[in-house]
Amino acid sequence: MAITWQATSEFELLEEYQKHLVEIQNKFMQKISQAQAKGDTATLQKLTQDMQKTVQELAITYQEKAKTLANQDESASLYNQKLCKLDLDLTVYDGDRDYFKEFNLEPNIQKAYQEIKSVAGKQAYKNNADGSTFHKDIVDGVEWEVVNNNSGEIVASYPTGQTPK
Repeated sequence: MAITWQATSEFELLEEYQKHLVEIQNKFMQKISQAQAKGDTATLQKLTQDMQKTVQELAITYQEKAKTLANQDESASLYNQKLCKLDLDLTVYDGDRDYFKEFNLEPNIQKAYQEIKSVAGKQAYKNNADGSTFHKDIVDGVEWEVVNNNSGEIVASYPTGQTPK
């Protein structure tokens, strides 16, 4: 089964992947049901193996496309915009960017980043396409969220404003 990907973002790619997966499942499940009804175990076994192989090929092509999308040049953009359809650069007033850079250099903020990085926090999410990880932890009574790239470098960190649990 030849898979053609049209997606230009990770969000669109995930939607396409899910659509292809459902199509594969529907195609094979209909044939599997017919083989079960006939009691044809040889055909049933072959169909399940073919389905597994087809889903595996889909997963491999999905991962290749995801890597391609993750490696696209984003140098013109301040924010990673792969997971949403909003232009995140337009959501922030330019003066806020300078404030954020200064905020990140503050010693207590640096301390929080390093503490969370050193204990790795509670990993809440890993993006398999680019290897980045999302963590949560509590530092000095404040809940923080931290995003590390695939090299383990902190690319974003911020207090959540939530009361730690």
